[in-house]
Amino acid sequence: MRVRILAFILFVSFVAQAAQEPTIPSTAPVTLQECYEHAKHISETIGISAENTKMLQAQYRAEIGSVLPHIDWIKQQFYQEAGGTPGGGSPLQTQPLSYFQATQPIFAGFRDWATIEIAKSQQLQSKFNERLTDLQLLTDVATAFYAAYTAQDALVVLQQI
Repeated sequence: MRVRILAFILFVSFVAQAAQEPTIPSTAPVTLQECYEHAKHISETIGISAENTKMLQAQYRAEIGSVLPHIDWIKQQFYQEAGGTPGGGSPLQTQPLSYFQATQPIFAGFRDWATIEIAKSQQLQSKFNERLTDLQLLTDVATAFYAAYTAQDALVVLQQI
């Protein structure tokens, strides 16, 4: 059932694309690679899987950031009007101030590090799920492609009879 739906979607998308481009129809056959690239472009599950991977990667980075020390560079510049003679150089005096500030979160045991390992594991699982989704799409496209190819060959044989 899934293969028929995918074959129908591919057929409709190629027909819609051909209707939008009023060019001379090409007699070149469509390859499996072209079908797969087109299906990958219109597939929602591929996009959802990639978005899930990005979300888990951001979560992993946030967990790492909550455990590691924070280093900030603070830079200030204070301007004050000079009390000297008018026209005698710069009317403002500056007092620059620049320093680094480091803060270390309080150690809460190895619970935080376990959370990081869990987030890392989820991120890896998400990457594998993304790859599995790509492979499942390739399997579906290949099945639909070769089913259409077989039907086309059967039609040619029937026309020769």
